[in-house]
Amino acid sequence: MIPTRPDHARSATRRIVGSCLVLAFLAGCSLPAAGPEEPAGDPSRAPLGSSVPNPTRDVLLDEVQRLRSTVVSARGALGAALASDDPRAARDAGDDALALLVADAAPGTDPRPLFPVDTLDRDGDTDAPDQLTHTLSAARELGGGLGNAVVDLLRDPVAGDLGAWQRDAAGVLASVTATTREADDLVGLETAIGELPGLGTQAIAWAQLTAAAGSIEDARAYAERGVASLDVLAVSLDLLGLDDEGGDG
Repeated sequence: MIPTRPDHARSATRRIVGSCLVLAFLAGCSLPAAGPEEPAGDPSRAPLGSSVPNPTRDVLLDEVQRLRSTVVSARGALGAALASDDPRAARDAGDDALALLVADAAPGTDPRPLFPVDTLDRDGDTDAPDQLTHTLSAARELGGGLGNAVVDLLRDPVAGDLGAWQRDAAGVLASVTATTREADDLVGLETAIGELPGLGTQAIAWAQLTAAAGSIEDARAYAERGVASLDVLAVSLDLLGLDDEGGDG
């Protein structure tokens, strides 16, 4: 059994708070503010609250909101594990979170899982079952300030190595699973998982551990760290300012 240690939990919380502050600072640099020097007819460079019609931009905003919905749903599943008093229920909640983080479903599932489980045909992105691929495709299609900002966000903090996810999703997942076996204590797991690129990728590791936990104490410890990672992702998405577009906040 790996007990939850308050000092390490406080340390993890401080790191997450620090990450949020950094994200808040970077958000001021991610999206260029509209100014008189910008071309008047380029809607991709317009501020988020702009009324300039652009269907491609609207598609991207919708995909970002879908991505946020997936993150929040996965966070809710791990939150249920964290609040549970029953080991089996906590493991089931970990499985639910894992299903929301890694695609193993037919296209059209709502919400779409965050990451692909297999390497996808680049020409088949419109049928991709995962939200990362849809959001990345929409961001690259739009380009400009907003499109580039979303690509940067998908790279850090969401996925880490976007290229690896596109080239060899199964290999990335195998690496995540191997990482969860590198240590048999919580401190060692925090160190090993913390080296995985991308908080979304790290959340997969914590969900895997939650789903396989041998005790309620272990399940709660793993779920707590997965929740913290997904909370930062939700905050980073909120910092894009999509409330101005009628998002769900």
